[in-house]
Amino acid sequence: MSFGRVTGFIFSLCIAIVLLGRSNTIPGDQFERARAYTRSIEFNYLSWEFDALWSKLSQWALGTDNYLSNDVRKQTTLDYLTLVGQIQQAQGQLYEIYANPNIQDPKAASADLRAELKKLNARRSELEPLAESILQSQISVVVADLGLTLEGQPIPPVLYRITPPPDSLVVSRRDKIQLVFDISIKPGLTVDQQAELEKKVDKTLSVSSLVVGIGGVGLYPTMFMEKTKMKCMPNTFTHE
Repeated sequence: MSFGRVTGFIFSLCIAIVLLGRSNTIPGDQFERARAYTRSIEFNYLSWEFDALWSKLSQWALGTDNYLSNDVRKQTTLDYLTLVGQIQQAQGQLYEIYANPNIQDPKAASADLRAELKKLNARRSELEPLAESILQSQISVVVADLGLTLEGQPIPPVLYRITPPPDSLVVSRRDKIQLVFDISIKPGLTVDQQAELEKKVDKTLSVSSLVVGIGGVGLYPTMFMEKTKMKCMPNTFTHE
C-alpha cells in the first residue's frame, strides 16, 4: 500500500472520529455529579486515537523494521516481552506496598521501586513501537498469504497499539446490584486513590461504586493490553 493511500486512510479516520464523537452520553444528574470527581482523571479516547494514529503513521514513514533481519526481529520482540514482564512484576510489588496496612508511608517505602519503574517504562517507550511494527508486518504477510486483501494489502491496514487499557468507575444502586453508569478513567491510580474516589462518589450519590480494570476497548488501531507470552500476542491481536 502506498504511503499516500495510508495517509489518506488515516486522515479520513481522524475526521470520522471528530465528527462522531461520543454518542452515548448518560442522562441524569447523578452522572454529572460523579464527574465532579473524575473529570481530571477521565480517559480521553479522542486523544488516544490521535496519538495512536500519529504513532502508526510515523512508524509507516520510517519503516525501520523492514531493514532488520529475522533474527534481530525475533530478539527485539523477545526483549520487549521480557521488559513487560519486569514492569508487571514491579507494578505488582508497588500495589502490595500501597495495600499493606502496616506500611505507614507507602510513598517513601516505594521510592526505589518507583525509580526503577520509571527507568523500565522509559526503555519500554523506546522498544515498544518497533515491537509493534514487527508484529504488524508479520500478521499482514499472513493475511496476504490467505488472500484476505484488496490489491495485495489488508484493508483496513493491520494496526494495533500496546497500551494499558482504561479503568472503569462502575456505579451501582445500593439496594440491589444494578449498573447505573460507568466512567472510563486513566489507568494507574494507586489503591489509596481508588478507595478515596469510591468513598467520595458513594457518599455524594448514595450509591455503591468500584474502580475495576477492563480487558480492552473496541477501537482502531486496536487497543491491545500488554502480555508477556509470545503465543498470546499474535493470537489475540489477529482475533481483534
